[in-house]
Amino acid sequence: MVRGFTIVIALALVAVSPARVFAKPRVAVTPIRGDKEAADAIGDAIADSARIIASSQVSEAMDQLGLSGDLEQGDVVRLQTKLRASVVVQGKVAKDGPKRTLSGTVSVRGKKSAKFTITYKKAGSEKFKQEIRDELVKRIADAEDLADDKPEKKKDKDKDKRDKDKKVADADEGPKMMKRVPAKKEPVAEAPPPKKKKKVATKAEPDDPPKKKKKKKVAEPGEGEGDGDGDGEGEGTTIAAVEVDTDTTPRNPVLTPAARFDIGASGGVRQLTYEGTGAMRPPRVGTGGGGAHFEGELYPFAFSDPKAPAAGLGLAFDFDKTVGLSILAPGTNTSVPVDQGRWSIGARYRFNVAPTTLLALGAAYAKRHYLIQRGGPALDAPDVDYSSINPNVWLRTALAPQVTLYLRAGGMLIFDTGGIQKSDSMGAATVLGFGGEAGLDIALAPRFALRISGDYNQIDLSFKGTNGQAMTRGVTAATDRQFGAAATVGVMY
Repeated sequence: MVRGFTIVIALALVAVSPARVFAKPRVAVTPIRGDKEAADAIGDAIADSARIIASSQVSEAMDQLGLSGDLEQGDVVRLQTKLRASVVVQGKVAKDGPKRTLSGTVSVRGKKSAKFTITYKKAGSEKFKQEIRDELVKRIADAEDLADDKPEKKKDKDKDKRDKDKKVADADEGPKMMKRVPAKKEPVAEAPPPKKKKKVATKAEPDDPPKKKKKKKVAEPGEGEGDGDGDGEGEGTTIAAVEVDTDTTPRNPVLTPAARFDIGASGGVRQLTYEGTGAMRPPRVGTGGGGAHFEGELYPFAFSDPKAPAAGLGLAFDFDKTVGLSILAPGTNTSVPVDQGRWSIGARYRFNVAPTTLLALGAAYAKRHYLIQRGGPALDAPDVDYSSINPNVWLRTALAPQVTLYLRAGGMLIFDTGGIQKSDSMGAATVLGFGGEAGLDIALAPRFALRISGDYNQIDLSFKGTNGQAMTRGVTAATDRQFGAAATVGVMY
């Protein structure tokens, strides 16, 4: 069984081949005054056309910069630089009974800010989102080519030069003394084009050394503003190259990976207790120990298109093995080895219920065993080897840009329990099980995260008393509990 499971994991690992994702403009939506839900609704509406920076990250950046309320142009540029954002959307909402009016501003780096107004009743409505798309998508698309407005500035400068030349020509019609003086001084009055070009470039591009480095990496010859000769052509470097977001790191690297594999250490305690009135009830079984833990999840369709419906369909598996576990035989100093472990493999489907919250549903085939090595001192403790189908639900939500909380709850549809239900043990029983898990994922680097988790699982057996020892020993029920914890390091794609 373990060999088969190992093969499944190996195949899953071979299937992982990270794919490139086309970059989209990074958009920061500042808190919308007057309607707390509006910012998230705006993000949802344009998520297909842009990469939305998490609202918590935007608020944190504004706090660090000391920004609030309506942002001036200089403040917008500072926020764009801090977040590496191409676009900033801000606004406020005025209320008039059930009607609300959003007055907003879209600031695309290198372009003049544009205003928009939308009247709505509920921020989460499809009508609101459609109007937002109509207003913003075209402007956001412009962020992918921010060089569009640069030639206009050059044309304006050329026009100024022609106006000055015209003034000189007009002066030629006057007395020669008046004509000669400006004619000689005019070339001196004209500042060298390279110097003026530097001033324009400085205004268009704020002091941001990291952006300049990025420009050198992505700029392409022949796509630029020019080579300094004023004709708007040549092999210059485009400002658009600075603004295209080539960073493919998710806004929260541990929330929605296409693949993740964790390995680490685990520990836990197992307790088996009995209920009944008989004096011959078996003693309580209690053991604890540490071991190794491995788990993973794979969403193959998420590599090619993270927004596609099929991207949420994935495979998940886990394996846990207790090492060096034993139980002391009553009345002796002899420890009897115990084989304890569990594994599961199954399918799940995940989907977003909010910009930073994920819900997943799924089911897995699971095995869980506790087998005592026989042949030594006699032990009044049964073996268990549970087989089940486990339906589960997962909830993941970002607490901070690098920290995610996850919760799991589910049941166990147990169809085999192993030795405990055999006729030489307790006999036939009705079996029900359930379990849960909670943990934190903490990003250590763009591709690595630390996971700390704890889990609880309980299996209840109600003996029928039709065969076995349950009736003769006065046992009516038993409860098998397991408390566990694990710390693992994961690699994500």
